[in-house]
Amino acid sequence: MRELVEKLLLLAKTDNMSRKNMFENVNLSDIAMQSALQFEPVAFEKGVTLVTDIEKDIYIKGDAVALNQIVHILLDNAVKYAGIGGEAVLSLKKRRAYHLKKFIGYDIYLSAKNTGVPIPEEDIPYIFERFYRSDKARTAGGGYGLGLSICKNLASLHGADIDVISDNVNGTVFTVRFKK
Repeated sequence: MRELVEKLLLLAKTDNMSRKNMFENVNLSDIAMQSALQFEPVAFEKGVTLVTDIEKDIYIKGDAVALNQIVHILLDNAVKYAGIGGEAVLSLKKRRAYHLKKFIGYDIYLSAKNTGVPIPEEDIPYIFERFYRSDKARTAGGGYGLGLSICKNLASLHGADIDVISDNVNGTVFTVRFKK
C-alpha cells in the first residue's frame, strides 16, 4: 500500500512540474550505468541477462532525479518482463539531428528492450495510461500500472517523446527520445 501511495504522489508531482528553468547539465550516461549496476542482482535473481550499450559522457539539460526515475522505470519493466532465461538491454545513444537537411545537433535515445512475451497489439495505445495493466501474461510481475505513466510525464517534462514497439521479432522496446 505504501508503494502505491508513493507512486500516486510521484505521479501527482510530475503533473505539476514545470522546472525547465531549474534544469542543469546532467551526465545521463552515468545515471544509466548506475541504474544498470543496481539492477544486476535483480536480473540475476530472475534468471535474466542484463546487457548495457551506453555511450560515455552523454550530457543533457534536465533534472537528475527525474532522469534517474525514467531509467529506473524502464529498466524495472525490462527486467520484470524479460522472462526466465531472457535478456534485458539498456541502451543510450546520441544520433545526429537534422531540420530541413541542416544538422542542428544531437538527439539522445534511451531505450530498454526485453525478450519476454510481447505486449498485445490492442494494448499498445493504452500502455502509458494511469492504472492500465496489459494481459495476464504481463501482470505476473505485480505493480499498479503507474510506472509508464510516470515515465511519460517525466519525459514530457524534458521535452522528450516516449514510444514502444512490441512484437515477436523485436521483443518489447521502450524508447525515450530527447530532442535537440
